[in-house]
Amino acid sequence: MARAAETARLKLTPEEEQEMARRLEGMRAMLAALEAVDTTGVEPQVDGLPDLPEGEAASLAPRREDEVGESLPQEQVLANAPSVQDGFFKVPRVVEE
Repeated sequence: MARAAETARLKLTPEEEQEMARRLEGMRAMLAALEAVDTTGVEPQVDGLPDLPEGEAASLAPRREDEVGESLPQEQVLANAPSVQDGFFKVPRVVEE
């Protein structure tokens, strides 16, 4: 747990580490239960909608074609950024060499 907290740059107390470990163990147990379910013959489903005729499915979750639109001006996009450098968002380095 300490390594995971360090990787995520979390400073946890020993009590918080124990609580996080307990929660992660609960999630691991739930995933193990899901892995145990026999899904033989079950087709994967991407969108969570039931298999309905095209018109009916569209009424539940209407979809549209992607369209290219106008972008915001760079100055407006960067206006509220905490830090900007050379016209880009400047963020702290998170990958150490």
